[in-house]
Amino acid sequence: MQDLKTFRRIWSSDQKRLRDMLKVGISLDKSKELFFSQHAVLHSQKMSGLDSWSYADEIFTGINEDQFRIVPDGKDHSLVWILWHISRIEDVTMNVLVAGGSQQYLQDQWKRKLASPIDHVGNLVNSRDLIDLTQDVDLKVLFEYRDAVGSQTRHIVRGMELEELGQKVQPGRLDRLVNEGAVLPDAEGLLDYWGKRKTFEMLLMPPTRHLMTHLNEAYSLVRILEKIT
Repeated sequence: MQDLKTFRRIWSSDQKRLRDMLKVGISLDKSKELFFSQHAVLHSQKMSGLDSWSYADEIFTGINEDQFRIVPDGKDHSLVWILWHISRIEDVTMNVLVAGGSQQYLQDQWKRKLASPIDHVGNLVNSRDLIDLTQDVDLKVLFEYRDAVGSQTRHIVRGMELEELGQKVQPGRLDRLVNEGAVLPDAEGLLDYWGKRKTFEMLLMPPTRHLMTHLNEAYSLVRILEKIT
């Protein structure tokens, strides 16, 4: 196990360095290399294929399925919700908003196999849907879906050209997310945020910093679950 305080400090410093590199277009190959490093540690070692430590594996290894499906008193989320949310957000932002393609969720029967009571990314989820999602979604398939999303993100970034980094998200792609049920119509703040972002800024949030934020939340939840279960 790594010292998490040191890991988080170094990761945050590298995130700032990645922002500076992407913003001014310094060495796209080196920028991609740093992105892949930042992204890999927030996904499973299985997804990245790297023989290196994974923060995600550190958090989720050894947790039993019952623990994944608990919303501790005083907390807003379960570990299942966190996995769902970060996977769905990365899927829709990278595949639809950045690449202009299709959600992984709508391919390879992921929607059917996950057996989720909701399709949207989890923002503004009501309490009933949160509980149903936490209890009903197939956990094994959810981990597999997350790996598939992470792999596709790396494929998208690998093929990026320098001129794409300064492009803004196209409004029609935002509309698609609502029409496809990926984002609730009331979550206009989320759509407004994404609509103001350029591609290089998207790389700095949904597939990297957003993952870190919620994995830190998951780490704290695991510490609570270890005490109450």
